[in-house]
Amino acid sequence: NMIIPQLSENLTGSDTLEIPDVCPRCGGKTALVQNEDVQVLTCINPSCPAKLVRALSHFTSREAMNIEGFSEATIIRFSDAGFLNSFADIYRLKDHQDEIRQMEGFGERSCEKLLSAIERTRKVSLYRFLAAIGIPGIGTASARLLADHFHQKLSDLMQASDEELSEIPGIGPVMAEDICRFFANEANREMIRDLQTYVSFEEEDAAPVETQSLKGMTFVITGSLNHFENRDALKEKLISLGAKVAGSVSKNTTYLINNDAASTSSKNKKAKELGVKIITEDQLLEMISI
Repeated sequence: NMIIPQLSENLTGSDTLEIPDVCPRCGGKTALVQNEDVQVLTCINPSCPAKLVRALSHFTSREAMNIEGFSEATIIRFSDAGFLNSFADIYRLKDHQDEIRQMEGFGERSCEKLLSAIERTRKVSLYRFLAAIGIPGIGTASARLLADHFHQKLSDLMQASDEELSEIPGIGPVMAEDICRFFANEANREMIRDLQTYVSFEEEDAAPVETQSLKGMTFVITGSLNHFENRDALKEKLISLGAKVAGSVSKNTTYLINNDAASTSSKNKKAKELGVKIITEDQLLEMISI
């Protein structure tokens, strides 16, 4: 969420790099996949151990299920030991607690602490669950949009069409298609069913209409932040007040939030071209009376 590096020119133009045709982690085949306007080299093996580690790391992260003390190093060790092969296996780790206590760096206290942290996430907000399970393009802010729109009912979301999803403010047609494709995948549906044997959802009311002081406005965020922990935290705040948050500046943007108004970033340039007002975090906080 800070500076995004950008290549302006390839000075050597050697074109001698050999693109690997196998994944260095699992030996599976690789492929170049189009992602918007760039090609991304990816391993096409859905069971690649490296993919599993990253998926589990995201699932347990603070922005998702927020399982304290579950580091990527711990995930790798448990995965290599055969304890972790799916999200739901996290909740089955207590079946391996005797073996975990014997691992270097783990003892009675640390094992108990980790298992207690896992237990605390058995009841979770639907939006956190959605942000955790790896739906393409869905972070905490858009997950909250989906949870609120479907009144905290996962089954209704899973049955929604891409047309219905694309009508939700903040969920565009590309994201809607990705969501539908995710829930149509039987492996993903089975993963969700498995998780729901261990996890239930807390009741969470949508923000009252009278507090939605930013309704009808569209914001774009760029640059570093001073008052919010990260962009997702700021997005959540804006959405809770009725605003939409977009990824790029357009004629429909109401404000661009950037603490450096003199920046020559592409978003700042676009905002100035279109006459979109650039405001700082402090100005935003004044606007919403915090």
